[in-house]
Amino acid sequence: MRRPPGTRLHLEIQNAHGVIERLHSGSLGLVFVESPTVPAGIHSTVVAYDDLVVVVDPDHPWTRKRRPLTARELAATPLIVREAGSGTRTTLDKLLQGLDPVPPLMELSSARAVRVSVASGAAPAVRSLLAVAGAVRAGEPPTTAVSPPAPRPSPTP
Repeated sequence: MRRPPGTRLHLEIQNAHGVIERLHSGSLGLVFVESPTVPAGIHSTVVAYDDLVVVVDPDHPWTRKRRPLTARELAATPLIVREAGSGTRTTLDKLLQGLDPVPPLMELSSARAVRVSVASGAAPAVRSLLAVAGAVRAGEPPTTAVSPPAPRPSPTP
């Protein structure tokens, strides 16, 4: 990759809330986030879309469901979730808003921790479809997507 002289590239993975705070503080000049909303005052451009799917271990009863999983069923299930502030968590919270979701079984700060916990049979989770596909290609512990992608929340200015 060619860079103009005097530029420095640093890649760091952090949740959406954290990188947006750092962008506001001036410690970062450009960020990529996977989040349903962008705070006012930040210039943004959509570069790609991702969808969320429910994933379970291959032996979970949901793999044998004959009808689609509903948001109400998801809200009634203790899930493994990402930490507050992550784009995945924000999107899930918006999807379940108004359904009185039960508390999560686990709240974890990395996609890998969520993936391993689901594969171990701990509980279902909602994950990025791109991340799930990448994990399958990389030979990570198996999980099974059991729902169609969740509808995207409307963008907010």
